[in-house]
Amino acid sequence: MGSWRISASSCPFSLISICPKATDGKAHNHQSAQLIYHENEFMRRNLEIVALAALAVLIFTTARALYGPVRLPQQIPTHFAADGRADAWGPPQSLLALPIFALLLYTLMTVVARFPSAFNFPARVTPANREALEAISINMIAWLKVEVLCLFCWVQHMTIQAARSGQGSISPVFMPLTLGVVFATILWHFVAMRRAAKPASAR
Repeated sequence: MGSWRISASSCPFSLISICPKATDGKAHNHQSAQLIYHENEFMRRNLEIVALAALAVLIFTTARALYGPVRLPQQIPTHFAADGRADAWGPPQSLLALPIFALLLYTLMTVVARFPSAFNFPARVTPANREALEAISINMIAWLKVEVLCLFCWVQHMTIQAARSGQGSISPVFMPLTLGVVFATILWHFVAMRRAAKPASAR
């Protein structure tokens, strides 16, 4: 009977795929789960560095816009419609909301990732597949942190540029594209969890 392990080399989003491998019981399942974790640990460390860099860029961009030599106008865009045009305006200090929210979100996701045993998974959890499901979920959080924080950086940059140019609009293409990447990441990892949860005989 065959078993399966997670390989960290087949997908650009999660670096996870389900691959067959011979087994000799529960001990091998545990060893495979440990291998999954260590194979992806290097990737998660790199993603953490990118997420922290994006957060730092967001904070620096906001501080430079508010307190740098080039001052912002008294009213700046604070919300954009689906077509990219600004439909709400406010004082420059409203730029502080995004880095504050980003910092809170980063902290929350980091803390949540430390307790994968408390997660609700989109599949039946057994002692044989729990560690694999936890590893996939931690990978998903690492990717989402990077994607969301990079999205926040782009939104802040474009808001500042729109305020300084006086155009009051941003590109209507990038936001749906980025959100599509975020949802695709979630969907990919959910599919990976469902596949990892199946018994070896059903794969």
